[in-house]
Amino acid sequence: MDKPKTRVDRRSFMKGSCASIAGLAVLSGSSDLLFAQRASVSRQVFPLNHKWLYSAKNVAGGNRTAFNDSTFTRVTIPHTNKMLPWHGFDDKDYQFVSLYRRHFTVPNGLQKHRAFIDFGGVMTAAKVTLNDHLLGEYRGGYTPFSFEITEHLNWRGDNVLAVEVDSTERNDIPPFGGEIDYLTFGGIYRDVTLRFVHSTFIENVFAKPVDVLQENRRLVVRCYLNSKTVAPRSLKVELLDGPTVISSATATVLAAGPFHDITLQNLRGIQLWDITNPKLYQVRVTLLEADSSVDSYETRTGFREAKFTPDGFFLNGKHLKLRGLNRHQTYPFVGQAMPARVQRRDAWILRKELKCNIVRTSHYPQSPHFLNACDELGLLVLEEIPGWQHVGDQAWQDLVSAVKKINEQLKPLSLQVLLSPCTRADDNLAVFEIRLDERNERSNYSMLCTVSSIGTLYLTRHLPGLTDSKSIGSTALTKEAIDDLILRFIENALGNRSRIEMHDDYAGHGQARRVA
Repeated sequence: MDKPKTRVDRRSFMKGSCASIAGLAVLSGSSDLLFAQRASVSRQVFPLNHKWLYSAKNVAGGNRTAFNDSTFTRVTIPHTNKMLPWHGFDDKDYQFVSLYRRHFTVPNGLQKHRAFIDFGGVMTAAKVTLNDHLLGEYRGGYTPFSFEITEHLNWRGDNVLAVEVDSTERNDIPPFGGEIDYLTFGGIYRDVTLRFVHSTFIENVFAKPVDVLQENRRLVVRCYLNSKTVAPRSLKVELLDGPTVISSATATVLAAGPFHDITLQNLRGIQLWDITNPKLYQVRVTLLEADSSVDSYETRTGFREAKFTPDGFFLNGKHLKLRGLNRHQTYPFVGQAMPARVQRRDAWILRKELKCNIVRTSHYPQSPHFLNACDELGLLVLEEIPGWQHVGDQAWQDLVSAVKKINEQLKPLSLQVLLSPCTRADDNLAVFEIRLDERNERSNYSMLCTVSSIGTLYLTRHLPGLTDSKSIGSTALTKEAIDDLILRFIENALGNRSRIEMHDDYAGHGQARRVA
């Protein structure tokens, strides 16, 4: 039996893995029995990274339960669909459809739970089948996704999970359709877990610090519940510094609402988060029915104010000169398929060895392990949505909109000072990109993204997305006119909070196949 591993991850892709301590016990035979220690009365999360079976060919009938997979290769997630040399290969080498299979059995005592399969990232499209039931296809390689599997589980015997992974550059999936200046690779390259929860559970928590520079600062905790009933329940919110409870509040709620806000007031003596002292606090939310806990969810937050003014960037009221680099989540030989310790090491190198205080995630949402490490090390982040210059047809654009909606429900990266809509934004964040990288502003889609995003997410005063001066100058609408248009949206939503424009301006910028 492997030693239990504590998983407390504020941004974990599976909605709520922070509440569980999980491990894995192996039985004889083809199936595995999943084992976990309880962290709450109901919620249990099990890692499912080991003992996958892999075929580089999507064999006919390979998603069927009775299929003979004895010739498949045994692999561990994160996994790349093809090992590559560190240079000198064709990007077509990893563009094919492959097949992954995983056998597992469910422990006793979970039959009254709801069950979900959670994927952190599959490049680029994943068609998921469980026990001959097609759960669906998820398109997009950089964001997490889940399927409920409650009705399709074999609670007493072998379960077969099959994932057909399409790693081709499909024109219907961002960032593809044009020409991009980075490699995407393939495979199930982020963690996979099984999650068992109560019939009503906490799906997501967003902890938003407010008025952090004042002594009467507060924390607004937005709780999202997933329930099939509307019976009243109670939510208990606690702010902790290690084992010490700093503040708590309890409220009775109806699960029918889209979310429930609970505010912790007058939080005195709080240490602010900054780049030299990245202080983090824990937020614990407990769901109660008849005074008994049925679910618990933990996340982290930091108290800080970040904003741009005409005089520069200010963190907690102090001017800060930003020094940073671009970062791709790619590695020699294995592409993007690296485990948590390597992802975290990159953040350490950027902060400690290269002395950066900010990193740009070129050009897509990156590993939650990397982003968590940024929070812990005091490294600010500018995160982008997947894309590079190209905007696809209406179906392509609809997929971008759908991804935005999904990500708004995911836990925000609350300490990222510079954000894009790939993570849920709020008005305590300073700047984020709201369009594709280097996209010419003449595009109606770019303008619609600009206006709709500013109108709903009410952030930032700059041409959204990093662009070059040539494309700015060629727009039918001048830069000043766009700035004024965006500023009006900001003033309506935030009041007179100034922002500054940011864009790249260097020779050769915008040329195809430029390495970021």
